[in-house]
Amino acid sequence: MFRILNHSEIDFNAWDNCVSKADNASLYGKSWYLNILAGNWKGIVKGDYEAVFPLIFRKKYGMNYICQPMGVPTVAWYRAGKAYENDYAPILQLVSENFDMADINLLCGEREILNQCFAGECMSTAKKQCLDMRDQCFDRLIQGFSRGHKYSIRKALRHAIDIKQGFDADVFWSVAFASDSYRQHCGYADNLEPMKALISWGLKNQSGQIWLAYNKMEPISAGFLMEADGVLYFLYLFTSASGLQLCANHLMTREIIRVNHQKIRTFDFGGSNIPSIRFFNLGFGAKDEPVVEIRSGRLRPIVHKLKQLGF
Repeated sequence: MFRILNHSEIDFNAWDNCVSKADNASLYGKSWYLNILAGNWKGIVKGDYEAVFPLIFRKKYGMNYICQPMGVPTVAWYRAGKAYENDYAPILQLVSENFDMADINLLCGEREILNQCFAGECMSTAKKQCLDMRDQCFDRLIQGFSRGHKYSIRKALRHAIDIKQGFDADVFWSVAFASDSYRQHCGYADNLEPMKALISWGLKNQSGQIWLAYNKMEPISAGFLMEADGVLYFLYLFTSASGLQLCANHLMTREIIRVNHQKIRTFDFGGSNIPSIRFFNLGFGAKDEPVVEIRSGRLRPIVHKLKQLGF
Protein backbone atom coordinates (compact mmCIF):
# COMPACT_ATOMS: atom_id res chain seq x y z
CA MET A 1 0.00 0.00 0.00
CA PHE A 2 1.35 3.39 -1.03
CA ARG A 3 0.21 6.55 0.72
CA ILE A 4 1.21 10.21 1.04
CA LEU A 5 1.89 11.37 4.60
CA ASN A 6 1.93 14.98 5.70
CA HIS A 7 4.99 16.21 7.53
CA SER A 8 3.29 15.92 10.93
CA GLU A 9 2.26 12.32 10.21
CA ILE A 10 5.73 10.97 9.38
CA ASP A 11 7.54 8.76 11.89
CA PHE A 12 11.01 10.26 11.42
CA ASN A 13 12.82 7.42 13.22
CA ALA A 14 11.17 4.80 11.01
CA TRP A 15 11.82 6.96 7.94
CA ASP A 16 15.54 7.36 8.68
CA ASN A 17 15.89 3.69 9.52
CA CYS A 18 14.45 2.83 6.10
CA VAL A 19 16.76 5.27 4.31
CA SER A 20 19.86 4.00 6.15
CA LYS A 21 19.11 0.37 5.27
CA ALA A 22 18.47 1.10 1.58
CA ASP A 23 21.03 0.09 -1.02
CA ASN A 24 20.89 3.67 -2.29
CA ALA A 25 21.03 5.31 1.19
CA SER A 26 21.70 9.02 0.95
CA LEU A 27 22.10 12.05 3.16
CA TYR A 28 19.53 13.78 0.93
CA GLY A 29 16.83 11.37 2.08
CA LYS A 30 17.32 11.74 5.84
CA SER A 31 14.42 13.41 7.63
CA TRP A 32 16.57 15.76 9.70
CA TYR A 33 18.35 16.94 6.54
CA LEU A 34 15.07 17.53 4.74
CA ASN A 35 13.66 19.30 7.81
CA ILE A 36 16.51 21.81 7.66
CA LEU A 37 16.59 22.44 3.91
CA ALA A 38 13.07 21.65 2.72
CA GLY A 39 10.83 22.63 5.61
CA ASN A 40 7.28 21.30 5.47
CA TRP A 41 7.88 18.37 3.09
CA LYS A 42 5.68 15.31 2.62
CA GLY A 43 6.54 11.69 1.93
CA ILE A 44 5.31 8.66 0.03
CA VAL A 45 5.48 5.58 2.27
CA LYS A 46 4.99 1.96 1.25
CA GLY A 47 3.58 -0.33 3.92
CA ASP A 48 5.15 0.01 7.35
CA TYR A 49 8.07 2.12 6.09
CA GLU A 50 9.20 -0.68 3.80
CA ALA A 51 10.14 2.05 1.31
CA VAL A 52 9.95 5.85 1.30
CA PHE A 53 10.12 8.74 -1.16
CA PRO A 54 10.39 12.42 -0.11
CA LEU A 55 8.10 15.00 -1.71
CA ILE A 56 9.56 18.50 -1.49
CA PHE A 57 6.88 20.91 -2.61
CA ARG A 58 6.15 24.61 -2.93
CA LYS A 59 3.03 26.66 -3.49
CA LYS A 60 3.02 29.60 -5.88
CA TYR A 61 0.32 31.35 -7.91
CA GLY A 62 -2.18 28.81 -6.58
CA MET A 63 -0.14 25.82 -7.82
CA ASN A 64 1.29 22.95 -5.83
CA TYR A 65 4.51 21.74 -7.39
CA ILE A 66 7.39 19.41 -6.49
CA CYS A 67 10.90 20.80 -6.81
CA GLN A 68 14.51 20.21 -5.79
CA PRO A 69 15.70 22.95 -3.42
CA MET A 70 19.31 24.00 -3.18
CA GLY A 71 21.23 21.40 -1.18
CA VAL A 72 18.97 18.51 -2.22
CA PRO A 73 20.21 17.77 -5.75
CA THR A 74 18.65 14.29 -5.96
CA VAL A 75 16.00 12.14 -4.32
CA ALA A 76 15.39 8.42 -4.60
CA TRP A 77 12.95 5.63 -3.87
CA TYR A 78 14.65 4.32 -0.74
CA ARG A 79 14.18 0.63 0.04
CA ALA A 80 16.30 -2.37 0.90
CA GLY A 81 17.32 -4.01 -2.35
CA LYS A 82 16.58 -2.73 -5.83
CA ALA A 83 13.32 -0.96 -6.56
CA TYR A 84 10.82 -3.03 -8.49
CA GLU A 85 9.12 -1.89 -11.67
CA ASN A 86 5.71 -1.83 -10.00
CA ASP A 87 7.03 0.54 -7.32
CA TYR A 88 7.38 3.48 -9.69
CA ALA A 89 3.93 3.64 -11.25
CA PRO A 90 2.14 4.33 -7.91
CA ILE A 91 4.63 7.11 -7.18
CA LEU A 92 3.84 8.89 -10.42
CA GLN A 93 0.11 8.35 -9.91
CA LEU A 94 0.19 9.86 -6.41
CA VAL A 95 2.28 12.77 -7.62
CA SER A 96 -0.01 13.50 -10.57
CA GLU A 97 -3.13 13.27 -8.38
CA ASN A 98 -1.84 15.60 -5.67
CA PHE A 99 0.44 18.07 -7.45
CA ASP A 100 0.07 20.28 -10.50
CA MET A 101 3.68 19.91 -11.61
CA ALA A 102 6.84 18.03 -10.70
CA ASP A 103 10.54 18.57 -11.33
CA ILE A 104 12.33 15.56 -9.87
CA ASN A 105 16.00 14.57 -10.11
CA LEU A 106 15.77 10.86 -9.44
CA LEU A 107 18.86 8.90 -8.45
CA CYS A 108 18.23 5.64 -10.24
CA GLY A 109 20.30 3.53 -12.59
CA GLU A 110 17.29 1.51 -13.75
CA ARG A 111 16.62 3.55 -16.87
CA GLU A 112 14.70 0.78 -18.61
CA ILE A 113 12.19 0.55 -15.77
CA LEU A 114 11.73 4.30 -15.73
CA ASN A 115 11.16 4.40 -19.48
CA GLN A 116 8.22 2.05 -18.98
CA CYS A 117 6.75 3.73 -15.90
CA PHE A 118 7.17 7.36 -16.92
CA ALA A 119 6.11 6.98 -20.54
CA GLY A 120 4.96 10.31 -21.89
CA GLU A 121 6.81 12.33 -19.26
CA CYS A 122 9.71 14.63 -20.05
CA MET A 123 12.87 12.72 -19.13
CA SER A 124 16.57 13.35 -19.57
CA THR A 125 19.72 11.95 -17.99
CA ALA A 126 22.02 14.10 -15.88
CA LYS A 127 25.17 13.09 -14.06
CA LYS A 128 26.55 13.11 -10.56
CA GLN A 129 30.15 12.27 -9.72
CA CYS A 130 31.33 9.93 -6.97
CA LEU A 131 34.78 8.65 -5.98
CA ASP A 132 34.96 5.07 -4.70
CA MET A 133 37.46 4.96 -1.82
CA ARG A 134 36.91 1.41 -0.64
CA ASP A 135 40.12 -0.51 0.02
CA GLN A 136 42.26 2.18 -1.62
CA CYS A 137 45.37 3.74 -0.12
CA PHE A 138 46.03 7.45 -0.62
CA ASP A 139 48.88 6.87 -3.09
CA ARG A 140 46.60 4.79 -5.29
CA LEU A 141 43.90 7.46 -5.15
CA ILE A 142 46.43 10.09 -6.25
CA GLN A 143 47.32 7.92 -9.24
CA GLY A 144 43.72 8.36 -10.36
CA PHE A 145 44.04 12.17 -10.48
CA SER A 146 44.25 13.70 -13.94
CA ARG A 147 47.51 15.20 -15.20
CA GLY A 148 45.96 18.67 -15.13
CA HIS A 149 44.83 18.28 -11.53
CA LYS A 150 48.27 17.11 -10.45
CA TYR A 151 49.76 20.20 -12.10
CA SER A 152 47.22 22.45 -10.34
CA ILE A 153 48.05 20.89 -6.97
CA ARG A 154 51.77 21.47 -7.54
CA LYS A 155 51.00 25.09 -8.46
CA ALA A 156 49.12 25.62 -5.19
CA LEU A 157 52.00 24.06 -3.26
CA ARG A 158 54.53 26.32 -5.00
CA HIS A 159 52.54 29.34 -3.82
CA ALA A 160 52.51 27.94 -0.27
CA ILE A 161 48.72 27.72 -0.07
CA ASP A 162 47.87 26.61 3.47
CA ILE A 163 44.95 24.19 3.94
CA LYS A 164 43.27 23.94 7.33
CA GLN A 165 40.35 21.98 8.70
CA GLY A 166 38.47 23.74 11.44
CA PHE A 167 35.18 24.88 12.91
CA ASP A 168 35.33 28.58 12.15
CA ALA A 169 32.01 29.27 10.44
CA ASP A 170 32.69 33.03 10.47
CA VAL A 171 35.71 32.62 8.20
CA PHE A 172 33.72 30.26 5.96
CA TRP A 173 30.99 32.85 5.50
CA SER A 174 33.48 35.65 4.89
CA VAL A 175 34.80 33.71 1.88
CA ALA A 176 31.31 32.70 0.75
CA PHE A 177 29.84 36.21 0.85
CA ALA A 178 32.72 37.56 -1.25
CA SER A 179 32.55 34.88 -3.93
CA ASP A 180 30.83 35.22 -7.29
CA SER A 181 29.22 31.78 -7.00
CA TYR A 182 27.47 32.76 -3.78
CA ARG A 183 26.07 35.93 -5.29
CA GLN A 184 24.88 34.05 -8.37
CA HIS A 185 23.31 31.00 -6.73
CA CYS A 186 22.89 31.46 -2.99
CA GLY A 187 22.37 35.14 -2.27
CA TYR A 188 18.72 34.89 -1.26
CA ALA A 189 17.24 34.66 2.23
CA ASP A 190 15.40 31.42 1.42
CA ASN A 191 18.78 29.84 0.54
CA LEU A 192 20.97 31.51 3.17
CA GLU A 193 19.06 30.65 6.32
CA PRO A 194 18.79 26.88 5.58
CA MET A 195 22.50 26.85 4.66
CA LYS A 196 23.41 28.49 7.97
CA ALA A 197 21.18 26.08 9.88
CA LEU A 198 22.70 23.04 8.14
CA ILE A 199 26.28 24.11 8.81
CA SER A 200 25.49 24.86 12.46
CA TRP A 201 23.79 21.47 12.83
CA GLY A 202 26.68 19.64 11.18
CA LEU A 203 29.33 21.27 13.35
CA LYS A 204 27.31 20.75 16.54
CA ASN A 205 26.81 17.05 15.79
CA GLN A 206 30.39 16.55 14.54
CA SER A 207 29.26 15.25 11.16
CA GLY A 208 30.21 18.43 9.33
CA GLN A 209 33.65 19.57 8.17
CA ILE A 210 34.76 23.09 7.29
CA TRP A 211 37.87 23.36 5.15
CA LEU A 212 39.72 26.62 4.44
CA ALA A 213 42.53 27.60 2.08
CA TYR A 214 44.79 30.54 2.98
CA ASN A 215 47.20 32.60 0.94
CA LYS A 216 49.53 34.54 3.26
CA MET A 217 47.00 34.37 6.11
CA GLU A 218 44.14 35.51 3.87
CA PRO A 219 41.27 32.99 3.41
CA ILE A 220 40.67 32.48 -0.32
CA SER A 221 38.60 29.26 -0.51
CA ALA A 222 36.12 27.55 1.80
CA GLY A 223 34.33 24.21 1.65
CA PHE A 224 31.71 22.43 3.76
CA LEU A 225 31.15 18.67 3.78
CA MET A 226 28.99 16.23 5.74
CA GLU A 227 29.35 12.51 6.41
CA ALA A 228 26.46 10.04 6.61
CA ASP A 229 26.41 6.24 6.39
CA GLY A 230 30.01 6.03 5.19
CA VAL A 231 29.61 8.64 2.45
CA LEU A 232 31.21 12.10 2.50
CA TYR A 233 29.16 14.76 0.69
CA PHE A 234 30.77 17.89 -0.76
CA LEU A 235 27.89 20.31 -0.18
CA TYR A 236 29.33 23.83 -0.58
CA LEU A 237 32.48 25.23 -2.15
CA PHE A 238 33.26 28.93 -2.47
CA THR A 239 36.40 30.60 -3.70
CA SER A 240 37.74 34.05 -4.48
CA ALA A 241 39.32 35.12 -7.77
CA SER A 242 42.78 34.60 -6.29
CA GLY A 243 41.72 31.18 -4.99
CA LEU A 244 40.80 30.15 -8.52
CA GLN A 245 44.02 31.56 -9.92
CA LEU A 246 46.18 29.76 -7.35
CA CYS A 247 44.26 26.45 -7.66
CA ALA A 248 43.37 26.45 -3.97
CA ASN A 249 40.34 24.22 -4.53
CA HIS A 250 42.48 21.49 -6.06
CA LEU A 251 44.85 21.37 -3.09
CA MET A 252 41.97 21.59 -0.62
CA THR A 253 40.17 18.66 -2.25
CA ARG A 254 43.36 16.58 -2.24
CA GLU A 255 43.71 17.20 1.52
CA ILE A 256 40.06 16.32 2.11
CA ILE A 257 40.62 13.00 0.34
CA ARG A 258 43.87 12.37 2.24
CA VAL A 259 42.31 12.96 5.66
CA ASN A 260 39.07 11.06 5.00
CA HIS A 261 39.98 8.17 2.69
CA GLN A 262 40.29 5.59 5.49
CA LYS A 263 37.06 6.69 7.19
CA ILE A 264 34.58 6.60 4.33
CA ARG A 265 33.75 4.36 1.37
CA THR A 266 32.51 7.02 -1.09
CA PHE A 267 33.23 10.69 -1.76
CA ASP A 268 30.09 12.23 -3.27
CA PHE A 269 30.98 15.41 -5.18
CA GLY A 270 27.31 16.24 -5.67
CA GLY A 271 27.60 16.27 -9.42
CA SER A 272 26.89 18.70 -12.19
CA ASN A 273 26.32 18.84 -15.93
CA ILE A 274 28.15 22.17 -16.02
CA PRO A 275 31.33 21.25 -17.93
CA SER A 276 33.82 23.06 -15.67
CA ILE A 277 32.39 21.58 -12.45
CA ARG A 278 32.08 18.10 -13.91
CA PHE A 279 35.67 18.36 -15.21
CA PHE A 280 36.84 19.36 -11.71
CA ASN A 281 35.10 16.37 -10.11
CA LEU A 282 36.20 13.80 -12.69
CA GLY A 283 39.79 15.02 -12.43
CA PHE A 284 40.03 13.49 -8.95
CA GLY A 285 39.14 10.04 -10.26
CA ALA A 286 35.40 10.32 -9.66
CA LYS A 287 33.03 8.48 -11.98
CA ASP A 288 29.72 9.59 -13.47
CA GLU A 289 26.55 8.11 -12.02
CA PRO A 290 23.18 8.56 -13.75
CA VAL A 291 20.49 10.89 -12.46
CA VAL A 292 17.15 10.84 -14.28
CA GLU A 293 15.48 14.23 -14.60
CA ILE A 294 11.69 13.89 -14.69
CA ARG A 295 9.63 16.90 -15.71
CA SER A 296 5.91 16.19 -15.58
CA GLY A 297 2.56 17.82 -14.91
CA ARG A 298 -0.46 19.08 -16.75
CA LEU A 299 0.48 22.72 -16.10
CA ARG A 300 4.04 22.59 -17.45
CA PRO A 301 3.14 24.04 -20.90
CA ILE A 302 1.31 26.94 -19.21
CA VAL A 303 4.18 27.65 -16.85
CA HIS A 304 6.67 27.50 -19.71
CA LYS A 305 4.61 30.08 -21.61
CA LEU A 306 4.40 32.35 -18.54
CA LYS A 307 8.18 32.22 -18.18
CA GLN A 308 8.56 33.19 -21.82
CA LEU A 309 6.31 36.18 -21.16
CA GLY A 310 8.46 37.24 -18.21
CA PHE A 311 6.26 36.20 -15.29
